[in-house]
Amino acid sequence: MKRILLQSYGNLSSTLANWRGLSIIYALGVLIAAAFICVTLPFSVYAHEGENEAFAGGDKDKPQTVTANEQGQRALGLQVGPPRFSFLKDTLSATGEVQAAETQSFDVNPPVSGVVQSVYAKQGDAVKKGQVLALVHSIEVATTLTQLLNDRTRIQGEITRSKTEIGSDITLQTNEVQLAKTSYDRESELFKEGISARKSLQEAKNAYESAQVKLATLQQRLKQEVALLQSQLKMTIESAEDQLEIMGIGKPEIEKSLQTNHVTADLPIVAPVSGAITQRDITLGERVDPAKNVFSIVNLNPIWVMVDIFQEQIPNVKQGQEVVITTPSQQTLRGKISSVGTVVDDATKTLHVRIVTENPEGILRPGMFVQAQIVVGSKDKQTLILPASAVVKDDGKRFVYTKSDNSFKPVEVKTGLEVA
Repeated sequence: MKRILLQSYGNLSSTLANWRGLSIIYALGVLIAAAFICVTLPFSVYAHEGENEAFAGGDKDKPQTVTANEQGQRALGLQVGPPRFSFLKDTLSATGEVQAAETQSFDVNPPVSGVVQSVYAKQGDAVKKGQVLALVHSIEVATTLTQLLNDRTRIQGEITRSKTEIGSDITLQTNEVQLAKTSYDRESELFKEGISARKSLQEAKNAYESAQVKLATLQQRLKQEVALLQSQLKMTIESAEDQLEIMGIGKPEIEKSLQTNHVTADLPIVAPVSGAITQRDITLGERVDPAKNVFSIVNLNPIWVMVDIFQEQIPNVKQGQEVVITTPSQQTLRGKISSVGTVVDDATKTLHVRIVTENPEGILRPGMFVQAQIVVGSKDKQTLILPASAVVKDDGKRFVYTKSDNSFKPVEVKTGLEVA
């Protein structure tokens, strides 16, 4: 809502000391955006029995004291409220153009060579980080995945073979240990009974211990060989995963291939950041390679607003000043001046100023023109402020209507700045 600053108040001056009791009438319909008014009084109605006209006054050539009945006030949408005193900020208004931040532009290249199978994004699309933009059929990906599956099958086969072969030897040796133990136990009993010689007992004991050593050796050999092969399998998978991830294949896709033993050659090209696609150079069936830039993406948060200020305004503009940005649809954002140019344009006598603002909802788009209000300072004294709709223009003069009992009396005023 627009507000008007009063420079002089006519007959209002005698009332300023008690300004809180002063009521100004203005149109309700323009007060929808009343965020700029600190307090809005409740709606007041005034009945004047016997009158059917919205307003009744005297001389029509100049504003007169008027009355309004309840019906007339409702019909005109009138509202009554006091003027406001407030500290105002000095602002400098300029038209700005939205530009993508130079440091927020990213090129997207295929990580491997291949043939384009599908394209899902086009220039101007808003995309999220990680979103799939296109699919490329890559023989390199298929070859790497196939090699991984083959290596895994080979190593797993070696593990199975080792378990089978050495496991068979372990089974046989376990039987040998049992036989040797039985022989040793028998010789021990015979020796106790004086039937068997000590030499026979010692030989049986040696045979039993030797069988146990052989069994332990076989078990250790199986454990080491399986551990070695499993380590080799792990390194093979990790190495292949690293290669495939560089190509753009994530671990979920790799694990799926390992689980299903199925090879896919479709490589997703994904967005590295969230933003808008400003360039697309990729077509269906085309062969692409890592050297080609197939998409360009600009991150629109934060975003720049570039404004030009006239040379006489330069002393008032400084880095870090707050800026209120208003879009053509009347949406507002807040930013700050991040850079003030150093060279005045010789043709336009203006200086470039860069404003940075957060743009989480993507309201601002490159190429959009917006209004920028740069806060260059604040007033030390309070200023009387009225809604613009409260001021009535008549014959080059400006009036406001003040409420007194059941009537509205015009008071001439001199207005100052009109601000949003």
